[in-house]
Amino acid sequence: MSIFVIYNLRANECSGGSNVLCSICRHINQCAGSRVAFVIEGHRAKGNDTQLHEFTRGQLAEQAKRNADTISFDTLHQAQRSKRLIAVYPEVVSGNPLNASRVVRWLLLVPMPDIARTWDPADFVLSYMAAYTNVYNRLDVARPLRANGTLMFVFLNYDFCDFGQTRRGSCFTARKAPYFSKIGCGPPRLIHDLVDSFHFEPHFDLEPRDLEVLFNACEAFYSYDPFTFHLLIAAMCGCVAIAQPLGVMTASEFFSWCPLAKYGIAYGDTPEQRAHAKETQHLVKPLVRAAMQANAANVNAAMRGITEHFREDHKRAGHPTHQPSRPSEPSRPSQPSRTSELGQPSQPSRPSQPSRTSEASRPIQPSRPSEPSHQSQSSHQSQPNQPTQHQASHQGQLFTDRRRKARRALRSG
Repeated sequence: MSIFVIYNLRANECSGGSNVLCSICRHINQCAGSRVAFVIEGHRAKGNDTQLHEFTRGQLAEQAKRNADTISFDTLHQAQRSKRLIAVYPEVVSGNPLNASRVVRWLLLVPMPDIARTWDPADFVLSYMAAYTNVYNRLDVARPLRANGTLMFVFLNYDFCDFGQTRRGSCFTARKAPYFSKIGCGPPRLIHDLVDSFHFEPHFDLEPRDLEVLFNACEAFYSYDPFTFHLLIAAMCGCVAIAQPLGVMTASEFFSWCPLAKYGIAYGDTPEQRAHAKETQHLVKPLVRAAMQANAANVNAAMRGITEHFREDHKRAGHPTHQPSRPSEPSRPSQPSRTSELGQPSQPSRPSQPSRTSEASRPIQPSRPSEPSHQSQSSHQSQPNQPTQHQASHQGQLFTDRRRKARRALRSG
């Protein structure tokens, strides 16, 4: 059975990616019916035979204990040697740090081109949603990225509600806006008035309850990252969620490529988009709940796709499940010689009946157990159990001398 090792880089409870990577571990184990999935943390793996995932912050630490199993270096290396290891890397991981023979790339965001260049074209690519691969292929990249499938997994551990209170002002977050500018999605531009607008970022250690209070107090929420889950949270709290458009993706493409964004979100601060966001706010929470209920089915489908992909890849590489035995090359029609997997002549199964091979291909055969020999055998002899002429002459002379000595001793007695 394959072992899935989910590589979590820089575990952070404020990161949706870290939370999803931990949560999906439990679902993979439920699909398999046994502990086959593990989580390791990229920078905190130390020593031999130690726990490789060490999440040190609040809820993420508790979640890792519930959903993720530990794995030792010995088990990891055994899985590597037996070709059972399947490494699951998020898009922020370059290369193949676990040296796994089978690699899955799970894109939880648009990958950076410099990182994607380090991936093997044979890797199995799963995209959280179609927007990530489609936006990536709009960038100036040498090799387009093709996804083998999608795996949407929604993690939400708090029931956000609309208090129905009076609102004023706005709030905003930059989130991954500098990242999108860096990879070539266009420079960020200000789309709202900063007067009476509260700025926050996830690393400010805002608890879910704090976000709920903030979004219920503000009339609008501006996100310069169009892919953050905070847009859906704001919509569930009754706040108008407005995403800054990316230069490489139109509004129709945004709503088509992002299944969770079709309700309660405005793509750009226009009257039409604002009206759409307000009119569909009530549909956001049922949409999120339905997506969470589909987590198990999505994981099952992804596991089937991964298994089938590597099975077909194994066949294409010329490694069938059952290797046929190599045909032997008999030297005589009546007694074919047996050869080993490495192509070397094998030893006969019965010492008393050595296989008959040609003079050039015959190895040095051992003496028969029933007739032990006291001399070493020559590699050029035609009959390995018969002594050479010189050895026979020497043995005969010794036997004659011993008989003469015995006769003299009898006569003298």
